[in-house]
Amino acid sequence: MNLKCTGMIEDSVIILGTQHFKSYLIKGERYALIEAGISCSASLVLQQFNNLGLDPRKLEYILIMHAHPDHVTGIPYLLDVFPWARVVGSATAQRVLSKEKVVQNFYNEDRVISLSMLDRGEINCLPFERENPKIPIYLTVQDGDELDLGGDCRIRIIDTPGHSLCSISAYLPSVQTLFISDAGGFISSPGQNFPCFFSGFQSYLDSLQRLKDIGARVIAPAHNKVVTGRELTGQFWEAAEQAALQMGIKIGRNLEGGEEFREIVNKIFQEQYRDDLTIYSEKNILGCIEALVKRISEEGKDYFK
Repeated sequence: MNLKCTGMIEDSVIILGTQHFKSYLIKGERYALIEAGISCSASLVLQQFNNLGLDPRKLEYILIMHAHPDHVTGIPYLLDVFPWARVVGSATAQRVLSKEKVVQNFYNEDRVISLSMLDRGEINCLPFERENPKIPIYLTVQDGDELDLGGDCRIRIIDTPGHSLCSISAYLPSVQTLFISDAGGFISSPGQNFPCFFSGFQSYLDSLQRLKDIGARVIAPAHNKVVTGRELTGQFWEAAEQAALQMGIKIGRNLEGGEEFREIVNKIFQEQYRDDLTIYSEKNILGCIEALVKRISEEGKDYFK
């Protein structure tokens, strides 16, 4: 198990967590942690934090980018060590996470992911299981709000729906770094982008364009590699948009051709469920693909004739 930081974008931005579940520590006069990850990645973040000799009392914010299990189930573990930190997220995410059944289902998936990471050798033990875990959001934010960490370190909140209704991204202008969570899809292998327009196809494309227009020098997703440099960031946005459009065209044509919903879902599942996407449960990814097909059936069927 590698307990060193996985990288540094700038002196003020440290990459923590694992290859698949990254968290980003933003260092101003005070600290913010962007992305809480899952239970086992949060445990690594805590050890990495200590190994770097960082002052735990400076951690003021933990920013939740959206309410999906692989982004929030680390929260209780982080709050054990940083009980003074304010968990931040959208009001919609707060409502989702207030539902006990939703949270319990999240931890069911968390267990599957943790076991997968154990099998892959990315962790060497499982975190302890909690009874009736809670995932609180103490401070809600909306588009245009800022988290001030002192000096020139200000995190700007950007609403980016499409992946989920509660999705936000964050921009750190001082280092031109954009934290996009899952707004650009999931890179399951080199050149293979699994588009994630689970709550809205057009809103997903609109969010991609809005993020692209910022002109960030660095793109920091929740999963996979950080992208740096104007040329590579441009290629990233183009690939993310094309992956979404191509998936939409495929689903739209299948629907127009009269294929049944389940047949389309199973076909896409066979094509997509491989490489790094298999860190998630089959049930999870089938549900994701069902959402893709529903979104095109609702808003994109005629568009892709």
